[in-house]
Amino acid sequence: MVIQRSFRTLIGVMLVVLFLLHVAGILPIKLLHTLENASYDARLHLTMPNSIDPRIVILDIDEASLSEIGQWPWNRALLAQLVERLNSDYDIKLLAFDIVFAESNTNEGLEVLQQLARGELQNNEEFLTAITRLQPELMHDKIFADSLRGRNSVLGYYFKQSETLDNRLVIGKLPAPFYQLQLPVNSHTSLIEASGYGANIDIIQNSAASAGFIDNPLIDEDGVLRRAPMLQLHRNGLYESFSLAIARSALGSPEIELVIADNDNNYFEIEAIILADKLIPLGEYASALIPYRGNQYSFPYVSARDVLNRSVNPDILKNAIVIVGTTAPGLMDLRATPVQKAYAGVEIHANLVAGILDNRIMQSPAYVRGYEFILLLIIGALMLALLRTSTPWWSILFTISLLLLVAGSCIYMWLQQKLVLPVAAPITLILILFFIHSAFGFILESRNKRKLAKLFGLYIPPELVDEMSNQPGSYTLQAKSREITVLFMDVRGFTRIAERLDPELLSQLMNEFLTPMTQIIHKHRGTIDKYMGDSIMAFWGAPLDDSDHAEHAVHTALEMLDVLKDIQRRFVQKGWPPLEIGIGINTGTMSVGNMGSKFRTAYTVMGDAVNLGKRLEELTKTYAVPIILSQTTREAASNYTYMELDRVKVKGRDELITIFTPLDLLNSLSASRFAELERHKQALNLFRMGDWNAARITFSALHAEHPETLLYSLYLDRIDAQIKKRQRPTALQQ
Repeated sequence: MVIQRSFRTLIGVMLVVLFLLHVAGILPIKLLHTLENASYDARLHLTMPNSIDPRIVILDIDEASLSEIGQWPWNRALLAQLVERLNSDYDIKLLAFDIVFAESNTNEGLEVLQQLARGELQNNEEFLTAITRLQPELMHDKIFADSLRGRNSVLGYYFKQSETLDNRLVIGKLPAPFYQLQLPVNSHTSLIEASGYGANIDIIQNSAASAGFIDNPLIDEDGVLRRAPMLQLHRNGLYESFSLAIARSALGSPEIELVIADNDNNYFEIEAIILADKLIPLGEYASALIPYRGNQYSFPYVSARDVLNRSVNPDILKNAIVIVGTTAPGLMDLRATPVQKAYAGVEIHANLVAGILDNRIMQSPAYVRGYEFILLLIIGALMLALLRTSTPWWSILFTISLLLLVAGSCIYMWLQQKLVLPVAAPITLILILFFIHSAFGFILESRNKRKLAKLFGLYIPPELVDEMSNQPGSYTLQAKSREITVLFMDVRGFTRIAERLDPELLSQLMNEFLTPMTQIIHKHRGTIDKYMGDSIMAFWGAPLDDSDHAEHAVHTALEMLDVLKDIQRRFVQKGWPPLEIGIGINTGTMSVGNMGSKFRTAYTVMGDAVNLGKRLEELTKTYAVPIILSQTTREAASNYTYMELDRVKVKGRDELITIFTPLDLLNSLSASRFAELERHKQALNLFRMGDWNAARITFSALHAEHPETLLYSLYLDRIDAQIKKRQRPTALQQ
């Protein structure tokens, strides 16, 4: 026992060390990363507002807009018209483009006119005057730039991070950085450093009030976008993200204040951004966790076509932050997110802007790794110390309490402090340590289960013994009273058959007959009570609880008849006599348990209901049917169709017992068979009313159509006896 406990402790210590190495980053465990991401996603789902934020509107270049206006890219004079509509007609607060205008908008018409002015029409004063007048209207980039000038507008651009020739290319004009770093030599930073960029052309960039980068290289290993960089570094200049630029413009363009981590001089890390009265906590790579509001369309979407046509409700756009993006197939920027597998990129920016404005950005600072390391040490020490000395119930209670404490503290800090604490590694460690403890406990306690299997294995099939072993304390051999269904099966004419066979052949015959019959009983969760020569006694409802014990017994009896046909064919081929059986079934309250004397006991059932089951089996010979069951069994097994046989008085009972034979499952009878059953009911009612002539006519017709059903002959004989009795002359008549 001591060795086993020491081995258990050693395994637990090794497991704790493995988890600590994972947290320290020395030996990362991919599964724990996956579980941590899943736990974060679950918390996000549970706490999302799941409401629409009307402050931010997505101006959608959708398929309807492309169909009416034309394919993208649109003429920038048209975009200028869109800007004018939004600002003059709808009085928006801010306009942002999740689009990069990296190339000039060529105007072939203007180029042709300029060629003519330099060529054959260079001396045509009227033509030159017209060109001078029309030229401003044909310079679409300038028209678009003029529409942005003096208005609250934000443009997007993108950075390239990897050091390849392509990523060092420079396209367009970057806005000025909001902060210039003076990093010491040989220092390093957690910021993402960009090596190239793709930005807007000069004339458009110079006209915009602000701009921010729209790229997001921080995709988790599972391909899901959970965080986004708020800052990127390019040539020692700090640049703000698109969402940060939008939020800053919406707040009146306050200065960006940086909260710098107190590290050594060789490492530069930004912990947070302060924007007016808004705090944006940052994690690794100056990133912020994206505060998703819900699935896509958590913000109003307005079609660009409807804005140009002035068909949008002004209340939707008035004083709104408008972000121009696209959901049209082929143009849409789709991202995998924790809330949806395909999510529009433009709405991710909207979620970040809303989160900044609401101070709803969750924080996951670097120090949570130290918290996780210490928490794992405490969990390991507590569980290794307490589980080895606790009872099973106390171990379960302690483990559940520890799980609730860890999970509850994580949820509390999420809701109250907007702090994301790690939860996957602590909970996984708790569960694995508890599993190891339970596994060793299972090995030590398995002897008790084997005792149970030894006791009941004599009566029920092995698979049911395994089921009982899961809760060994729930089963006992002590006698108790409960509702049970009992079945008696007997071979008809067995004495005559036994006299014709030698003992060895008779033993072989009975083995080949009783084995498949026993297998059927076991198959339907029955318990073998005893074998009585050529008979089997079985019951359902003990020791295992079985709410369908009557139906299982009836199903067993019907399947016995089906299997008997195959047995009869095999016996005939071997030259053995074909066997016929009778089965009696009754449901009622019986005593079940270990009964007998101090010399010999057996797990069996007793009671008047058991005796009735045996009487019903004996009646199968009288009524020439293979199965007879009682009214109580018929009511308990209501999924079958039955033929009523008679009302009889059996030995030991004063009241009449209604007996039945099962035919088939409900709704499985053929139309002709169902019609026969209805006619039988009619004939039986006529017989009980004493209408002998009418009953005789109906039973005679049934007998003529179904001569194999000897029950009809039985009733015809009874009717004839009654008619003769009525026709017999009395003493007065003589």
